[in-house]
Amino acid sequence: MKPLIRHATSIFVASLVLLAGLDSSRTAFCAEAPKASSKPLIFSRSSKPQILTMSGLTGVPAEAIIDGQKVMGIFAMKVEPDSPVYAAGVRKGDIFLTVDKKVTASLVVAQRILMENSGLELDVTYARKTGDKLVIHEGKLLVTAIFGEQMQLTSPGNDSQATYGKVKVKPKEYTNQELAEYMLQLVNNDRSANENLPRLTQSTQLTNMAEKYAEDMIKRDFFSHKNPEGQGMVERAATLGITGHIAENLSCVKGNEDARDQIKKCQALMMNEPANNPMNHRGNLLDKEQKSIGIGVVRLPNGGVIAVQEFSHDELE
Repeated sequence: MKPLIRHATSIFVASLVLLAGLDSSRTAFCAEAPKASSKPLIFSRSSKPQILTMSGLTGVPAEAIIDGQKVMGIFAMKVEPDSPVYAAGVRKGDIFLTVDKKVTASLVVAQRILMENSGLELDVTYARKTGDKLVIHEGKLLVTAIFGEQMQLTSPGNDSQATYGKVKVKPKEYTNQELAEYMLQLVNNDRSANENLPRLTQSTQLTNMAEKYAEDMIKRDFFSHKNPEGQGMVERAATLGITGHIAENLSCVKGNEDARDQIKKCQALMMNEPANNPMNHRGNLLDKEQKSIGIGVVRLPNGGVIAVQEFSHDELE
């Protein structure tokens, strides 16, 4: 094995399609070391490599020993030269540990995380052999996934955030704007995944309306499509100079979990409503005539988020 080069921060853009399956065999990867007596630090949990096409990565689920503790990840068996993952600094022999603070116990799990977060920059950790130990590195991962492909999901995997031993992931604070941008990406991902519906364009006018209403609900402690004065979405839109078609989704999740996970839960709750009902939240999200969207997100004082989505059939500025 060639000497490995330290690389702490990286971005890789790729389209991902899972091709191979898993089995339960266990093999030691004996990386080159200066001494023949060096103990292997990485053990495979499968003998069948999996390929993430167009990323240039071939790997298998694996276990590694980091600071004396066993962790889970994906061992990079092959990295194609000049591929996106190679450009990110990843090399043969590295092991992926977490993506978006979740353990990548298999390529199935990694792909699901990346598909859910297509177009978003994610934090990743991976380990590289340095001397007689594995050293953890941090990087950035940006993925553009292909929706509608046939994929073989051969294992449910494990996306636990509490099973990776010494891999420490610092909690991140997000601004309301960052959370709104994250939800916008989730909305367009859901539209792409359902009949490849057109992506919605962010409207400054609708965003202003959504932000003001979310802030008003927090300030005056109510949660309704009508404010205390009885004004609904049409009346509120008119006061901001917005006329024509308007539709609105409201969602709220309480608790102290990661704010992006709460936004993801808000979106999932709306998307899990009955299909083919144009009057529910899912119907608004998947309305083929929608063109513009504005999203406002605010934090609840005791933990949680309120998200407001405003839609229009018009192309609003």
